[in-house]
Amino acid sequence: MRRQSRDFLEGKKAQAVLTVILLILILGLIAAIAIGLKTGKIVINPSNNSSLSQVLPEDLRKEKEKLLKKERELKELEERLKIQQETLEKQKQEFLSKAEELLSKIGPSKKVEGKEAGQENFSNEENLRFLAKLYSAMKPEAVARIFKDMDSYTAAQIISRMGNRQAGKVLSALPTDKAIEITRLLKEGKVK
Repeated sequence: MRRQSRDFLEGKKAQAVLTVILLILILGLIAAIAIGLKTGKIVINPSNNSSLSQVLPEDLRKEKEKLLKKERELKELEERLKIQQETLEKQKQEFLSKAEELLSKIGPSKKVEGKEAGQENFSNEENLRFLAKLYSAMKPEAVARIFKDMDSYTAAQIISRMGNRQAGKVLSALPTDKAIEITRLLKEGKVK
């Protein structure tokens, strides 16, 4: 009988200890919920259909507003860039068509009295200046690819009307033999 009563008492003690532990856990959970509600980290959805901005904590709502504002700004910037890109593309096409028109006016190479074969006598200074301006706006490597296949005299005429810095970049991008020939023409004053 003693043994039964000891087992019974130990069972009651174990049960009391478990009850106390359970009670402590429940009180801790209630305290955590209360602190969460007070700090706004836990939000209880109201039964009425209020908007999400009322349910979210203030700092999250402000962050959402900032993100929406940034998104609107990015969309506006994207629209402006798209318009600028379209404008630049139109200008590029106009520029290229005018350049093709001027190049077609220059015509094929002819031998002119007192000049080497492939040299042309241009009477239209305006065309040459326009071409110099056109090629000055391009990347030197692109201009060098064009000048590589152009006769040296014509290339020298255009380069002589370009700014020194751009002309130097174009000459440095040309194949060495072509750059030497253009430089020789410029040095000897054979370019008008």
